[in-house]
Amino acid sequence: MSLPEGNAVDSYVTTIKAVDADLGENASVSYSIQCFDDNNSSSWVLHIDNVTGVVRAVVSLDRERHADYDCVVLVSDAGRPSLSSSTQLHLKVVDVDDERAIFENHSYEFQVAENQPTGSVVGYVKANDADELPFNHVLYFLDSDATSSPQVAHRKFNLL
Repeated sequence: MSLPEGNAVDSYVTTIKAVDADLGENASVSYSIQCFDDNNSSSWVLHIDNVTGVVRAVVSLDRERHADYDCVVLVSDAGRPSLSSSTQLHLKVVDVDDERAIFENHSYEFQVAENQPTGSVVGYVKANDADELPFNHVLYFLDSDATSSPQVAHRKFNLL
């Protein structure tokens, strides 16, 4: 199963269906679910209707926090003694373009010797985006700072 991050709370995920071969009251089943995040910590991200087996999201998911959830769905019948069975449900949180690129350093400063040829490398900057491909491709642009005074021997540039 998969669900895009930023989903609405109560988003439909799937329906689990179990059948009990018993008759009457013993044939009725009840569902429960327990999920574990990618750190193997118990997590309340999904809810299953104990009668219908409809699975819905309890929270809005964030792929950058947890990309996957492994869930155990338990179905129990109404017999005495109650019999149960379980199945696995794997939920993948699908990435959307929701993260901004962040520079590794707050500011960069480069010194350039005069009379360098056009196209000379003066320094490197690095930014990272926590999204997955293709949303984490970072493009760099130079934009001269309009507030710089023309009398200043150096010009400031901002990367957008």
